[in-house]
Amino acid sequence: MKANRKRILLLMLIAVFAVGVAGCGDDDSDTAATSDDAAMKQEEAMKKEEAAMAKEEAMKKEDAMKKEDAMKKDSSVKISVGNVDPYGGILQNGKGRTIYLFTKEKTSKSECYDECAEAWPPVTTKSEATASSGIDEDKLGTTKRTDGTIQVTYNDHPLYYYKGETEADQVLCQAVDEFGGIWYVIDKNGDEITTR
Repeated sequence: MKANRKRILLLMLIAVFAVGVAGCGDDDSDTAATSDDAAMKQEEAMKKEEAAMAKEEAMKKEDAMKKEDAMKKDSSVKISVGNVDPYGGILQNGKGRTIYLFTKEKTSKSECYDECAEAWPPVTTKSEATASSGIDEDKLGTTKRTDGTIQVTYNDHPLYYYKGETEADQVLCQAVDEFGGIWYVIDKNGDEITTR
């Protein structure tokens, strides 16, 4: 009887131990599997994030290139000659807007900034100015302004518009004394026209 009881107890202990060992083994493998899954998911998430960032960067570069191309297409100013009474042939842009010089400026360097440049916006370009017939290309040039923009020059005169002129062939501020100099329309040779 005692021997049977010992045997039964021993078998029960072995069974409990076996279940306990099996249970621990199962738990470890489950934990390891869960840990591996989490690591794989994290790695996949990082790869997706990197791919998304690379795609976004590529799109930004593409947009920047498109903007640059668009600016290049529309970046040059055409300088032409228009016939406006009583001045005769005067410098204009390609749309017929009148162009002026400023007598305060003795070189191709601009001296018109701040309030002056608000009233008399400089003729600027993103690349080069182009000449239509009647314009001497050798006299056409550019100068860099303090804000980094490129201003068109003709016969070494920085060129300007008058802000109040919005239509072709308008001349509203000829021979005006303002901002320390006089503003004149310009003939095709690049000289001031002093007719009032």
